[in-house]
Amino acid sequence: MSGTPERRILAVDGPARVLELLEVLPGRVEEVLLPRSAKGGWRTPLEERCASLGIRLTLLPWESFQRHPDRPPAAHKVFARFVHEEHGSLEPLLETPGQAGDTVLLLDGIEDPGNLGAIIRSAIWFGVRDLVLPARRAAPVTGTVAVRSAGALAHARIFRVPGLGRAVDALRAAGWLVHGSVTAGGEPLTEAPLEGPAALVVGGEAAGLHDGIRRRCDHLVTLPSAGGLGSLNASVFAGLFLYERWRRLRTQEPRRTR
Repeated sequence: MSGTPERRILAVDGPARVLELLEVLPGRVEEVLLPRSAKGGWRTPLEERCASLGIRLTLLPWESFQRHPDRPPAAHKVFARFVHEEHGSLEPLLETPGQAGDTVLLLDGIEDPGNLGAIIRSAIWFGVRDLVLPARRAAPVTGTVAVRSAGALAHARIFRVPGLGRAVDALRAAGWLVHGSVTAGGEPLTEAPLEGPAALVVGGEAAGLHDGIRRRCDHLVTLPSAGGLGSLNASVFAGLFLYERWRRLRTQEPRRTR
């Protein structure tokens, strides 16, 4: 498959998120929109930033702002339309050898947009840019996901692949170690050998890891419950998984930016 990504327009809302997007990824921003009546200390810095970057700033009557087809439902001050890219193969990820500090997150059947957005936010928070999702049995990346990620989606590199099992095989062949999350029977998360380059796999909300993915993992990890519950929400476990990997890396060499 070609490494050329598919491009779509999504949106993030809120002054802080829009200003962050303009600061970090101005090349992705197509347009910033706000009501003519919008007020606040954020407006002047936003207008100045758009002017300095040459990004279109559109002022709309309140009714037109509310009816705009790209407006996130909760947006009432400002939102930005930005280019979202999804790669259909792992070529951009595998074109250079993975290093010990590199991390990629694979999601095996996350179907809830809220969970997907929260996981993306956690991944970016802990320095993981690359996420691999299957084309089937997984939530599509939509404006809802962008909003639930609190803008973090714009910083992520998303790979939407035909088969997650084949993606795992390709990563292992390239020297990545694959660590899968299970509710029971794995090594405790704090003791698991999360060496790298590491591919962390989080299972879906209901089924967890599919058997084919589980069998491909080099290690299986579990977070024991002190309260006797069977499992955690997928996005919560993903955050803990990412944190533990980040914590281990703090004692190693700095992570290389891919």
